[in-house]
Amino acid sequence: MSPETILALVQLGRFAIDAIEALHSGEKTEEEIAAEWQAVRLRLDSANALWEEAALETPAEI
Repeated sequence: MSPETILALVQLGRFAIDAIEALHSGEKTEEEIAAEWQAVRLRLDSANALWEEAALETPAEI
């Protein structure tokens, strides 16, 4: 797994925890969290694209 993918997954988990805490404490609304999600999703999609590109460049060993 690439470092970019690992970082994106960690950020995704941290985002989820922070979002739940912010909702429960009333710090943020669902709409605010949904808006922030777009940035997190973009990083995750970018990391996934890099992962898929690397897989195409490196043949799998059987």
